[in-house]
Amino acid sequence: MVAGSAEESAVSSLLGEGGSGLSGLLDKLGAGGLGDTVKSWISKGDNLPVSADQIKAALDPDQIGAVASKLGISKDEAAAKIAAVLPVIIDKLTPTAWCPILTPSLRKLTGMFT
Repeated sequence: MVAGSAEESAVSSLLGEGGSGLSGLLDKLGAGGLGDTVKSWISKGDNLPVSADQIKAALDPDQIGAVASKLGISKDEAAAKIAAVLPVIIDKLTPTAWCPILTPSLRKLTGMFT
């Protein structure tokens, strides 16, 4: 599935202005049981998939609702879009398998130490 620019833009809004919320988003996903999945998005190699249900369990309903509102779709559809697009966005943002703005807790979770 290739995401359109509207989908990418809506899902990218989860990252905050200029990506300032990336670390917090990844922390939230990690705390929601998706640590290995997030690690695969950041590291080199294949990205592990994530389901809409996993996204709904890990993210705040308001975050999913904001994406739904931007795309004019239901929250369930938005969770599916996030599940499809977010791994690609995170992968693109971390081409060298390193994300310098990761919080210490997420660095520990993903095994990325300086």
